[in-house]
Amino acid sequence: MENNQITLEDILNVGYHEELLYLISDKIDKTPRGTDIFPDDVFGSNSINLQQSAAWHCAIAKRMRDYNPFTLPSQAEIDKALADRELIDSSSAFVLGRCFEFGLGVEMNDSRAAEYYINAVFNDGNDDALIALGLLYLQGRGVEENQEFAYNLFLRAAKQGNPIARLYVGRCHMDGIYVSKDLAEAIRWYELSANGHLVDAYRILDQIYRERGEYDKVLYWGDRFIEYGFPQAMLHVGIDYMEGKIIERDSEKGFSLIREAAQTGFPAALFNLSLCYYRGDGTARDEEQGFKYLQQSAEGKYPVAEYELGRMLWDSDREYAERLMRDAAQRNYRPAVEYISSSC
Repeated sequence: MENNQITLEDILNVGYHEELLYLISDKIDKTPRGTDIFPDDVFGSNSINLQQSAAWHCAIAKRMRDYNPFTLPSQAEIDKALADRELIDSSSAFVLGRCFEFGLGVEMNDSRAAEYYINAVFNDGNDDALIALGLLYLQGRGVEENQEFAYNLFLRAAKQGNPIARLYVGRCHMDGIYVSKDLAEAIRWYELSANGHLVDAYRILDQIYRERGEYDKVLYWGDRFIEYGFPQAMLHVGIDYMEGKIIERDSEKGFSLIREAAQTGFPAALFNLSLCYYRGDGTARDEEQGFKYLQQSAEGKYPVAEYELGRMLWDSDREYAERLMRDAAQRNYRPAVEYISSSC
């Protein structure tokens, strides 16, 4: 890529194209507006037709400079690239809607985002656009708030098999959004979503079934998601084996699952692995290993680990400890807030 220019051939290369989408997705993940709205992979592995999208994505890609900082076209450049409407397949319209919704390379404009999501929906019922448009209607951003429209958009995408949409339909039944509250129906949709390997659905089901005391279902879904390779499930089931409350205690098996989850870099698992070493639970007691994994968890911004490490280092390394405590407090970890208040 001479002179940092990215050509049409670069865009048509599948590996590079996936990297471009990863960068867009990563940018959205770091945008406050997007943090709590779109779980996991909102683009979907098959969401782009490279041939149809090439011209539009080339307009985006040529603005990239060494991958950092990542920039998108100006509004004028986008409008020019989109002058030929036949180039706008549904996936390109969806990505463009994301740009306007999150202000990526253009001025944030929910109304224009809605227009492009509608374009994507009418082209071929793009799942991601159905969900994004449904959220705009649900929150009244760029369009008039309409729970009926939102629910039916989620439902349409859910019936097309989209696990994220199924999660939102379940949430509508759980919270009584447009439809009556119906926990059984919510669980049905959450389970359909979990069958699509969506970890958010697993977390919700895990909480529901624990609260209902249906531990056989807790373990069933835990085992399913362990098979899928999700560290959240490895950690949950590992702790269950450690505690021995809903299954016979087996500290060695619990330690093995927690360690496997920690090997993925999952901060909560790193913290629990630290506890195993400090306590000698399921493994030999090893304070050096315990400190190592506690620090790794804190570096992963897990607030409990930040708080515990901050307390441990408060007298020996006050500057570092105070930073850890402040970070944990900013993540609303109450013990850190109280510790800072009592130490001032």
